[in-house]
Amino acid sequence: MSWNGSQLRDCLNITNGRLRGPLTRLKAELLDPGLAAPALCDALARELAIELARHCREVHAREGLGGLAAWRLRVIDERIDKSGPSPRLTELADLCALSVKQLTRGFRISHCCSLGEYIAYRQMDRAKILLNNNVSIKEVAYATGYISASNFSIAFHRLSGMSPKHYRETIAATKRINARAPLVLQKN
Repeated sequence: MSWNGSQLRDCLNITNGRLRGPLTRLKAELLDPGLAAPALCDALARELAIELARHCREVHAREGLGGLAAWRLRVIDERIDKSGPSPRLTELADLCALSVKQLTRGFRISHCCSLGEYIAYRQMDRAKILLNNNVSIKEVAYATGYISASNFSIAFHRLSGMSPKHYRETIAATKRINARAPLVLQKN
């Protein structure tokens, strides 16, 4: 099976919830190991291998199918990246000059996930950046379009496997560990 650049890029796209969920759980377990961590990590790695194989097959199978044009994907990303409430499907369809049905079908072909999943993951990526910069959880919630900090916390936990507070603590601990660890260069 030979792959072109577009197919390789699509295989590295991890907005697919079937891939992103286990990846997030594996990351959380590696950063904060719990009971039977090696067994859980092994199970998650096996799940990831299976889902990744399925994802690559989907990417290869949809080669002849038409997804959205690059400019439309860029317009969607720009709108999602704006602060405030999430865009509605009708708004995105209008921006792309498509019907809602054409938009959702084309988007699924382009990204192997629904537009709703993609928006949620993009918002959480933005939230993680804000959390890394010590913005309050309430401000992060409003900046990512949530009505309240509690709604945001529930959504963040569902998508990342940890609360915003725990995520912030994990990042802070990782930064402390990295600051103390000496840089070791190996000679070849």
